[in-house]
Amino acid sequence: MLLIPPVVKAVAKAADRKSLGGRFATGNVHVRRRPDGGATVTATDTHILVAATMPAADADKYDAHPRQLGDDGVAETLVPADAFTYALADAEKAARRAVGSSRLAAVRIDRDAATVVTLNGKTQTIPADPSRFPPTDAILKDAAKTAPAATLTLKADDLHKLLGALLPLLGDDNRIALEFRGVSPVVVRTASAADGVESVVGLIMPAAGAM
Repeated sequence: MLLIPPVVKAVAKAADRKSLGGRFATGNVHVRRRPDGGATVTATDTHILVAATMPAADADKYDAHPRQLGDDGVAETLVPADAFTYALADAEKAARRAVGSSRLAAVRIDRDAATVVTLNGKTQTIPADPSRFPPTDAILKDAAKTAPAATLTLKADDLHKLLGALLPLLGDDNRIALEFRGVSPVVVRTASAADGVESVVGLIMPAAGAM
């Protein structure tokens, strides 16, 4: 059994919800129990990848009925991104109403399903997808093999706000280029602009301090 914070439903945003099949099942979320009892939840559309890891949690602190779930049947499973999001959204609602709880959802993974129990005792079973998932562990490992050419610390909410403002202003070619110049603002150049817009440029200030 895994104990997963409901906020982890955000990982599913990286999945390809329009996937129509192919070599890998990118419309799914990969839920894995690690040997140390912790969990890893990963999603990718092959252009972006998001992975969240959770430490092993003490089931005795869980307020629902985790013992009904028993031990996990397998070490990993694939579940549809939409169903995963829906189940953890329910768990998040239950956590908001709970008092003195660990605010975690209990999740059992099996070969053919994932079972989610919320703090109010509601149980949801999500059928698993038997398809293949991209080798994300290897992808992440390969990406970190060499030292980064440059590291810049930004505030995530600033970056989110900037991209949210730029996206509607872009044309058919929605590529952007980030220009780094030491401690100066990062300049964001766009490859195209929307109809009636001549050009678009953005700036974002680096965050103070290193991570």
